[in-house]
Amino acid sequence: MKKSIGIITVLLIVSFVFSASYSIEADFQPEQLTVKGTATIVLNGEKPEFLLLPNLNAEDNPYLHNFFESGRTKMEITGVFNSNFDELSYTIETYPATLLASKELREECFLVTEKSNVVIIGFKTFYEEKFEPENVLQNSLFLWRFAWYPLHVSDTDTFILKPHKWKLSLNYPEKWLPVVNAKEIETNTWKTETPLSACPLIFIGKDKYKTTSLVGENYTVKVIHKKGLTGVGSSIATYAMQVLNLLEKDFGGLPYSEIFIIQNPYPGLYGMTTSGVVTLGDGFFTTVDLWINGLLDPLSMYVVAHEITHLWFGVGTSTDFLKGNFLSEGITDYIAHNTFNELYGSDDYFNWDAPDIVTGMLKDLGIPKTLSEADQYLLLDMKRSEVESAVADNVGEIPVNYQSIVYYQKAKRAFFMLQDYLGKDKLYDILAKYQKESFYIPMSEKTFVKFMASYVDEAIINDLFLNKDNFDAGVYRTSEGIKVDLDGRNVPVKVEVVSHESSKTFVATETTTLVGLMDYEQIHIDPDYHSYDVERHNNHWPPLINNPFELKKEYNKLDAYDLQLSTSVSFNADGIALDNGLFFSKYPYYTFGLLQTSDYSQDVFSEYFGALIQYSPDNYSSYELKFDSKEGIEGSLSLSFPEKIKIGESAPYFMPRTSINARGLYSLYDDMYLLETSFLFDNAIKNGIYTGFAGLFGHIEEYDPALLEIQFGYIPDIKSPISSHISVSYSADLFNQEIINPFYDLTTLVATDNSTDPLFSKVDGSVDLLKIDAGFSVSQEVQNRVNILNLFSFGGIGFTLEGGYRYFNTLSDSFNVFELSTTLMTKLFIIGDTPINFGLTISVLGEPYKDLQTIALKASLSLGTSMYYGTKFSGLMKKLVGYE
Repeated sequence: MKKSIGIITVLLIVSFVFSASYSIEADFQPEQLTVKGTATIVLNGEKPEFLLLPNLNAEDNPYLHNFFESGRTKMEITGVFNSNFDELSYTIETYPATLLASKELREECFLVTEKSNVVIIGFKTFYEEKFEPENVLQNSLFLWRFAWYPLHVSDTDTFILKPHKWKLSLNYPEKWLPVVNAKEIETNTWKTETPLSACPLIFIGKDKYKTTSLVGENYTVKVIHKKGLTGVGSSIATYAMQVLNLLEKDFGGLPYSEIFIIQNPYPGLYGMTTSGVVTLGDGFFTTVDLWINGLLDPLSMYVVAHEITHLWFGVGTSTDFLKGNFLSEGITDYIAHNTFNELYGSDDYFNWDAPDIVTGMLKDLGIPKTLSEADQYLLLDMKRSEVESAVADNVGEIPVNYQSIVYYQKAKRAFFMLQDYLGKDKLYDILAKYQKESFYIPMSEKTFVKFMASYVDEAIINDLFLNKDNFDAGVYRTSEGIKVDLDGRNVPVKVEVVSHESSKTFVATETTTLVGLMDYEQIHIDPDYHSYDVERHNNHWPPLINNPFELKKEYNKLDAYDLQLSTSVSFNADGIALDNGLFFSKYPYYTFGLLQTSDYSQDVFSEYFGALIQYSPDNYSSYELKFDSKEGIEGSLSLSFPEKIKIGESAPYFMPRTSINARGLYSLYDDMYLLETSFLFDNAIKNGIYTGFAGLFGHIEEYDPALLEIQFGYIPDIKSPISSHISVSYSADLFNQEIINPFYDLTTLVATDNSTDPLFSKVDGSVDLLKIDAGFSVSQEVQNRVNILNLFSFGGIGFTLEGGYRYFNTLSDSFNVFELSTTLMTKLFIIGDTPINFGLTISVLGEPYKDLQTIALKASLSLGTSMYYGTKFSGLMKKLVGYE
């Protein structure tokens, strides 16, 4: 049996060592948005089967709204020949790997030719001129990392980048320069000396970029960046060289000596890697020093370390990206985290020592203090989102929007747990062997488990990588002693025991009870944030509490319960108020609070007391109840209902589309009570539709509102640079009270306030309101961002032209108001490359039957990117007369 296995292994190795080799001639034609080429592929006895990956995105995704789709790509086959240039018959079929995408998207992705050892394929690859990170034409960068040419595949049940030798000859326009990580054997022709996992196609704008180089003993790092950023380029080159030297010592040298790092103009703090080439998001260049110079230095070094590590793992090995992506991202992130710690000397997320007053302010905004803390927030988020997946699950078993947490954070922590068990040096030796053994033959989940089981107990490896359950260790006191509970798992976890005289650590691989209570002061599970434990408050005995009455170290809120005191002072025309609170909380689950207010108004002293309860068991529900002896009782709840949404990927998206919200208020002194509810269904991700209804009932001063509202919005699923939209809402009071403000969202520009406006002043309130808006929007992002006074970066501009109609009734009249609005939306980026959209709307309104006109203003501010142009639910309270 062993002999047979050995023969099979040798045959596999021979097959991969002598895998297909390529000779590609390509004509880069940016004006036609094509790459026209010929690929001569020597198959060395393998089947003539090829993946046409660009066709995966050739047509509309039937499961997604166009807003969420990336740029179109397509590959046409212009002919297939043998070495004598005789035509070969071929078919283009559905690619068999179901994990790659839905069947509709895999059609036309599989080229099967007549058998021949040499296959010459003529092809045309099409792309779009669009501002996205890759596989599109930007105005100064063209980047296509993988499979822009017909890619030979040996295993059609998945997607593997097999190392292969290639020769590349390029023809291109004068304004562009190619970036090729191979030896130039003649003008515009390059050839690899050893097999590489990919032959990327990269061009940069000749007049837009410059190169900053750093020459080391074994490597030359070339950072290709926009002009004017030499200082940033030098820093990144230094980071990369330090990482290269450290990894070479641990894992051996790379098969090439030049490393290219390219600035990608697309905004963000991200990185991407292909053979010998790293691209970094523009956030590490143009906006890296906004507000505070050097603040993002740790994050820059960490991302550089991650991407450089990929040259050994992921890109530097044969990886099954559909069935074994944890071996690419998990190992890479684990090693990068260690490398960063060694080079930077700490685990800081930002440079918290940057000498700027804003640095201290940022610490109070909830930004993670360390990279480990940032990872822990993501693991906690996955648990609170009710997602459970094993590290080694394939892409079809993990919701698309949680795959990165599983393959990066959870997988990284699995390797850190092995490090605690084996020691870093021993684990690095094992991973170095893995890297060499998997260069030609990708390891499957089972192969990797078997490989690791020769060094570690197989039960531990199985539990670490194959168990889907979220892991929640805990430590607590029992009658037998202190129990270190590993949640029924056999995984290695470091335990720190602090006694009266000293502290020591050991690694537990099963639930353990420590006897001799008098010998222990404290016990901590996973003190270094190395395990993928999802809940850390129960990792400490006695439990950790941040107590404001004790002068001691403040613990992380992920580990400790918080006891907090708060005091605030407010002034008004009548006097002064002092608000005090005492709160006890377990982040992010609950908060209990006691409230006290001392009010000095018009020489009268009053004192009020209250209490607060907040509870959020998961990401889909939250509840709050507040009592105040002055204001009364107030409560709220928010519920959403997650579901698996098919989007054409190998796995569904897991998110809520439906939500219910309610808020109630009862005043003890002025007989006011209120109940506001809403139901929302947002299906924009699928078909651009969002709808819902809301209600508002109660007693407010002289009104007894009984408002109902229904709203509908639609964004057509049309592929066009101009987006259209329509939204309709109708609100009405069931008792015909004039309590709706029909111009709730506008501020006059022709009078001092709305009460003196020539149109707005004619209506004190209406009994109903029909509001219809329809329009067109266009936006243009800036691909060469410009910073302004180092405060923000100008990133784009948008324009909306919208027509509107408002129909409403009072008890004595009706109004037909027509509206023409134009909105100027400016996209700005601030610290951390965070996008902010600032919109300014000017509206011209007229009531033609009453000869009334006015001009009004509306402003908006939002974070991130939104597809919504019309009005979404704004809450019925805002539409009440006198809301402000």
